[in-house]
Amino acid sequence: MICPIHNIYYNSYKCPTCKKAMESIGIIPDKSPDANAFEEANTIINGERQDVYGNPEDSFADIADYWTVYLGHKGVIHEGDRKLTSKDIAIMMTLFKLAREEHQHKRDNIVDALGYLKIYADHLIKE
Repeated sequence: MICPIHNIYYNSYKCPTCKKAMESIGIIPDKSPDANAFEEANTIINGERQDVYGNPEDSFADIADYWTVYLGHKGVIHEGDRKLTSKDIAIMMTLFKLAREEHQHKRDNIVDALGYLKIYADHLIKE
């Protein structure tokens, strides 16, 4: 849920001021801290992250190029092999967040993993 006051993702556990304001206009926020992870991921990737890092297709394409070169120097990717793509980056970043989550639960891991999958589905699936 987006806070109408701060125009950011709203979690009633973290912002009692927002909770009161939202309840005063008839919005009762979900009490579950993980219930809005999909919405939070969507807000992040279509708001602050895109404003800072630009279009995910372009950003992930740049990362793919850098990682392809690095893996080539390490002998993992050889001349003539398929280079990494933006889709590979979205999947690998999702796996990175899931690996972190496996060792210690942190809501940020889930939200970021969902964000990477949403970028994959919304922006990269057509590649």
